[in-house]
Amino acid sequence: VIPVIIGNSVKCLLLSRALFRRGINVQPIIHPAVPEHATRLRVFITINHTESLVHGTVDAIRRIDADVGGLDLVMLSIHQDFVDPDAASARNRPPFLS
Repeated sequence: VIPVIIGNSVKCLLLSRALFRRGINVQPIIHPAVPEHATRLRVFITINHTESLVHGTVDAIRRIDADVGGLDLVMLSIHQDFVDPDAASARNRPPFLS
């Protein structure tokens, strides 16, 4: 499970719906389940997801963010060992976020 902290329930819902329309299924976790400042999208990555799919999801989040005027993404937290554990550890961030 990869959390993408949004920090606003309305924006979280808008982003999840826009991603779903693009064929990307993420779960919005909004207030009152979490505090408003901690609203997030839950992204589930499995062994069946390729690096290309992960890149596409990150790109889609960035494009939608730009399209709606900035979604105040606090954090895009992707597990560092997903793509290349050695490279991710060396740079301390996943290669597909560079």
